[in-house]
Amino acid sequence: MTGFILKLIAAASMLADHMNKLIIIPFGLADKIGINILGHSIGLPFLLGLFGRLSFPIFAFLISEGARHTSDIKKYICRIMIFAVISEIPFSLAFSPGNALQGQNVMFTFLIALCAIYISGKSTEKILIPAAALAAMLAAKLLRTDYGAYGVLLVLIFYYFEKKLSIPLFAAAVIAYYGRRISTGSVSYILEAASVIMAAVPVLLYSGKRGPRLKWLFYIFYPAHISVLLILRIMMLT
Repeated sequence: MTGFILKLIAAASMLADHMNKLIIIPFGLADKIGINILGHSIGLPFLLGLFGRLSFPIFAFLISEGARHTSDIKKYICRIMIFAVISEIPFSLAFSPGNALQGQNVMFTFLIALCAIYISGKSTEKILIPAAALAAMLAAKLLRTDYGAYGVLLVLIFYYFEKKLSIPLFAAAVIAYYGRRISTGSVSYILEAASVIMAAVPVLLYSGKRGPRLKWLFYIFYPAHISVLLILRIMMLT
């Protein structure tokens, strides 16, 4: 499986999740559609939410691959920063209208993780790696970026560890993140955590090949799809 296919899967997952949150759930478009799992009625919005949980881990892995193979990490960081700023307007209008400080878009999470990778790579001192990681996780938490410290941690796990070790560490991070909610015995939380861990499957199938080189398409996709969904939402409200 090429990097291009991974990006398509992650983009489709993200689109489904955001369409669910901005259009389907608010307007009750699929309230009566669903399936029965273990005696629990699971609606289409929840199923779309489960599919949507695949996107972040896959994108986190791809960001780590980008950092590992880029010829100029500073330019890579600058590209992410530019699209983080561009994406903030539609993101804030869509997910935190009237309160832009409530949370920042996921591009800022990736930006912070990349800065930690860049800073730790400037020195031969191994102690700088955990120090930069902790500082980056704290920054993401304080800035309230999407997925926060957990999001930064996933990028760093994929970057610093080989697949054989990164996948178990990724699963452990997910379980830790969902731990308190899973402990309630809630089927919905268990399914949600399991769906996140399922993102390991396409990551493990990754061949290491890029596939078609359409990198700008996926940079543009993030702010563009949110903007389109936001416009559609406004039209449905008027």
